Amino acid sequence: MRNVLLMAAATATFMSAFACKTTRRGSDLAASEVTLDQAYCTALNLTPRPFAAPSMKVALGEIAADFTLATTQGDFQLSKVYTGCDNYLIVQDLPRQHREHKDSPWLADMPQFIQALPRNTHVLFASAMNDPKVVALSLKVLQKNIEEAIGKLSPADQNHWRSHLHIVTVPIATMSGWVGDLMRSPGWGIGIDRTQRIRYIGSYSDPKRFVAALDDFGPNLTMLANESIYYNYEARREAQLEAEQATIVPVFNAQLIDDDHGQKYGYADVTLPDAANMAKFDSLEIDLLQGCPGAGELGDCPAWDSTLSLKLCDQDKPDQCETEIGRWISTYHRIGRWVHDVSPLLPLFKEGGKFRFAFYTDQTYQITLNLRLFSRGAAIKPTQTQFVFKGGSFDATYNKDRKPTSVKIPATAKKVELVSVITGHGMQEPGNCAEFCDTTHRFWVNGKAFDRSFPQAGAELDCMHKVDSGTVPNQYGTWWYGRSGWCPGRQVDMDRQDITAAVRAGQENEFRYEGLYKGEPYPVSGAAIIMTSAVVIYE
Repeated sequence: MRNVLLMAAATATFMSAFACKTTRRGSDLAASEVTLDQAYCTALNLTPRPFAAPSMKVALGEIAADFTLATTQGDFQLSKVYTGCDNYLIVQDLPRQHREHKDSPWLADMPQFIQALPRNTHVLFASAMNDPKVVALSLKVLQKNIEEAIGKLSPADQNHWRSHLHIVTVPIATMSGWVGDLMRSPGWGIGIDRTQRIRYIGSYSDPKRFVAALDDFGPNLTMLANESIYYNYEARREAQLEAEQATIVPVFNAQLIDDDHGQKYGYADVTLPDAANMAKFDSLEIDLLQGCPGAGELGDCPAWDSTLSLKLCDQDKPDQCETEIGRWISTYHRIGRWVHDVSPLLPLFKEGGKFRFAFYTDQTYQITLNLRLFSRGAAIKPTQTQFVFKGGSFDATYNKDRKPTSVKIPATAKKVELVSVITGHGMQEPGNCAEFCDTTHRFWVNGKAFDRSFPQAGAELDCMHKVDSGTVPNQYGTWWYGRSGWCPGRQVDMDRQDITAAVRAGQENEFRYEGLYKGEPYPVSGAAIIMTSAVVIYE
């Protein structure tokens, strides 16, 4: 079944099809039977959520049913250990996504893994081996590695991790219930997030462990911690979205944009609130699910990171859709959901009524997208948005093609911002530009310079370090590296610079722009800059 998201709901729901089989039917378990651990959650500064009745299906994104697994410390039953604020990871000694590497991630990295793992995480280790002797040896090595790792911690931390790291004694091959079903097929490993939804575990690949013979990056158990870090980010995001009490405007609902058949754009006609109601809002967000046809992630989601874009069509010429409203970079082989602020563009919609949007992708995705309108109660809000400069081929003629422009700033302006969305693309020498090189984008406002640059471009773990703010973790590609203004599996945020002091209110103001590499125009062709920039007036 194709993945579907109802983003007006509190959480994303990823749909797929598997047979439902469990040791105890979750529908037989009343929520009142599960006691939330308020003290535990409060100590971690987390808000508990009640145990939920399971979905009818066992599938990616569905609500997990109760289950029981035998461990070296006794039975682990989800409902019995459920606190309302924990994440759960069920992992193999030889994950399917890394079987060509032969060695189990359990053999190393346990101290670093525990150090990186959020404290509100239970990890259940289960063997995917078939030979009972090999299973016993694998679990014995695992037990030794865990004890050595936690033995160096404080007594309190030792107690904590002994209660959160579980060695499952039943091999995956004979494991009953829905957990066994999913651990065998698709076999990626299972996560259960803080909303009790079933997730798949992604790649363990580490950029520091390239194996030339396999032309691939070797696994590192520490990467597994990224899954729980991301689940915690999502929980914070959901709490924020619930607090906003936004007006939701659906634009695309699980629409398949099928580039395999030459369809790079999907179109949607929507109706926004009228002008009187639009005037009540000071904030605008885009909520996007990049879903994939099929039942999973790896194998169903496209392989490459690529640019996704939401564009506003001309009201008089609806086939011309050039005004960019949002930009994202897709994932390597994983589902992604992003919510980001584009409030500086609110003036484009102030009259309300009917608008047409186009969504661009050069790979096949199933797109669900909502606009979120709400008020933060700001003293001032955007009233005018005037676009100024766009990007293009980044070469020796790049700056010559971008002429100065004039913008009249009204005398009533309380604040003026220069807003830009800039990403560099291509792998051209010198500098591996513009994806992995640091470029400078200099905007002149009446002769005063305002710069943007990307020193993180090429940094080995820059994008991985942003998992806790929304980068989709553990993608099946080189997702870790910092780029020129972007990360795979992440929205491209608007940069907002306050230029109020540099403008002359009530007059025409000159704006100039130039893009530079090491202080000079880029000398050769082959690189590209994608840029949207605008002057935004607040009153």
